[in-house]
Amino acid sequence: MKTILNGIFILFCLFLLENGYGQENRIDGLKFSKAFFISMSSGKLSDFIAIDTTIIIEKGKVWKITSSKSFMINDDFNPYENEVSFWINNQIINYYKSPFESSIWLPEGTYHLKLKSALKNKTFLFTSYISGIEYTIE
Repeated sequence: MKTILNGIFILFCLFLLENGYGQENRIDGLKFSKAFFISMSSGKLSDFIAIDTTIIIEKGKVWKITSSKSFMINDDFNPYENEVSFWINNQIINYYKSPFESSIWLPEGTYHLKLKSALKNKTFLFTSYISGIEYTIE
């Protein structure tokens, strides 16, 4: 009898796992694929736009951009926060000073990302990052 009950319990647990119950890596038909981190910087002083970055999201994938942060850095590598505009495909998406607090979902396709600084100081280097999660569509 104990063997039968253990077998039923195992089958029940397998049923729950197969149907996504209790799995934190699934969201409405999406399954966690990987986390991503994109670092961008101006590359030279007096340039107030982080290097434009083109991303390609593969077919069957979606990205959720969850955070972005930007700084101006002086010659001594001391960071200064500043107001930043976040652009996707030459369209402004967000303007912020504190850490990026909105989520942006991007379906498969090609996107041109850009971050622009509002602080115009010719002795600072502009550096930024964008991070998030890639999901596979099930």
